[in-house]
Parts: sequence; structure tokens; C-alpha cells
Amino acid sequence: MIIRKDSIIGKPEVMVYILTYNHAEYVEQALKSVYSQHTTFDFIVVICDDFSTDGTRSVLEKYYELYGNKTILILNEVNLFSRNKYDATFRNIKNLPHVKYTVVLEGDDYFLPGKLQAQYDVLEGNKDVVSTTHLTKLADEVSGEEMVIPDYRNAIYNMASTRELMYRGIMFGNYFASNSLFFRTKYLYEIDIENDFWNCYANDLATFLFFLMCGKMYCISAVYSVKRRNNANSMSADSNKINIDMEKRIFDIEARMKQLKKFDEISQFEYHVAIANKIQLYEMAILRCKNFERRTYYPGYMGIYYPSKISWIMLSSMHEICNKLFRNIKNKERIDSLFIHVASILIR
Repeated sequence: MIIRKDSIIGKPEVMVYILTYNHAEYVEQALKSVYSQHTTFDFIVVICDDFSTDGTRSVLEKYYELYGNKTILILNEVNLFSRNKYDATFRNIKNLPHVKYTVVLEGDDYFLPGKLQAQYDVLEGNKDVVSTTHLTKLADEVSGEEMVIPDYRNAIYNMASTRELMYRGIMFGNYFASNSLFFRTKYLYEIDIENDFWNCYANDLATFLFFLMCGKMYCISAVYSVKRRNNANSMSADSNKINIDMEKRIFDIEARMKQLKKFDEISQFEYHVAIANKIQLYEMAILRCKNFERRTYYPGYMGIYYPSKISWIMLSSMHEICNKLFRNIKNKERIDSLFIHVASILIR
């Protein structure tokens, strides 16, 4: 690992941690969106490149020369992700200079103006809030379609309790884009990085659930970032590749099951019923993978493999119904049982 670091000006309160890997086509927009943020506080930019080979590093070097007094550049000498080192980000953050708040950005996504200041103000003004998120524009590089996530048509997220958000996270997956999460870093400094919970293929959900477990999450009803989908080297593109390889599909599901089981332990089994139900759905999905030569993967919501778009549409409708039920039903085990019943019928 090569680390480039000059004298940092000021006393940064916020760290923007940027992950890059073969993002030459997009990374300049990501960097501009960060360095152009107008704030009343100092922030530091940490860029970690996971052994890019497409010219990404020349762009990073260019911006390091421009903003070296507020930048730390980490250049991996091998690709850690391909070696199953999925916890490198958390390890780096724990070992970097300590800051009050942190936000993570992938090199193919970007921030919108005002993001850092808006989220900083929320945490500064609400000492009982651990993290904050916001709406994100999801841009599909293949279809050209755009949508805002999460779906606020039912206006429930900014009113939802931490416990309700936790249940949604377990049953449906991470509703919020990873680049929307802005958190108090002190909680990350205290984690046991050797716990396998942090070393999973897709860590978005792990981070989301962990900070919900730590305390309140404030959801801002404004769009402050853009997340690309289905572009080269993105996680969503990897999901499409998983469609082709049945063994990789099973590996992906088993990794998520393992992560949920670890979360069950560190949360002291407070959400055991929801986790057990979700694992049951994953087990059924694995059976489908083993019994059928090919099925299509529709990521999101319940995060399992469905046999057809009809099932996906039906389950999406069930999601809308569940949103309404969440408003009135306090016993979340009834919600879990409803989903198990419906999902088990759809994926048989």
C-alpha cells in the first residue's frame, strides 16, 4: 500500500472516503462534486484506489496535486476486493486520523451541492441522532432510466422509528444509497473489525444495520447524491454477472445469510425473528438455484431470486401494502409472517 499525504490544513471535522477501481470515465465528476462542496467546516478527502488499470490513477494524481493540503491518497498495490478483502474500507477508516463525521462515496457516483453542509447541520443540531441519510437519484447507465430512492410516495421514512427502519432493512435490504449515509465516526472506531460481519461481499446493508443499531437515523427528504447503476465495474453490474453463474449466485446468497447471522449475534438477537425469516427466504432461493438451470436475479427489496417478472411485480405490490400496514401494526412479527407466506408461494 502506498500512502501519499501532505500537511493537512485546518482541523477537519468530516472525512469523505472515496473508493475507486477502474472509474476513469466517472471519477473526475465524483472528485469535483466533493471538492466543490461549500461548507462552514473543514473536511478531509481520503481516496483509496484498489489497483486500477484504466487511467483512474492519473486522474487521482492530478487532483492530489491540486488539493494535496486536504487529501490523503491511498494506492493499493494489489486488488484487495478480488482477494475477498471486503473490510478494507472499515480498516482504513479506523486507522486514519480521527474525525467527527464520515461519509463514503464510490468513484462512479457523485454528490450534489449542499450535501455535506445539510447532513453536518442535522447531526450538529441533534445530539441524539447517530446518522443521517437522504434521497438519491438512481441513474441506470443501460436503460437511461432515472428514479429517486427510497420511494417516499407513502411519506413514511422520515416518520419511521429506528426499529421500523431496522425491520425494513432486514426484510427488504438497504433502502438508502450507501453514498447518502453520513455518520458519527466514533461508533466505527469502536467496532471489532475482526468480526466476519464486516467482511462480506456487499457491505452496504451491514453499515446501514449497524448504525441503526447504534441509534437514531434522520432521513432528509431531499436529493443530495446520484448513484449510477449497471455501469462497468459497479456492484449492480456484478449482480448481472451473477445471473450467468449459478455457483456465484449461491455464493452471493450464502454470504448475505452469513452476514445476517453475524448481525443477529452483535445485536444480541433483538431482531431474531425477522432475521430467521429472511434467512428462510434465502434458503428457499438457494433451493431454486440448485433445482433450476437459470432464473433471473432482481436485486432490492427482499433481495432474493424470483422466477419471473410477474413474481417481482406481485412482491413489489405486497411491499406497497406492507408500507401501509407498518403504520398501524406494532407487532412486526405479524408483518414477517405475512411476507414469509407470500414469498414462499411466489418462489416455489
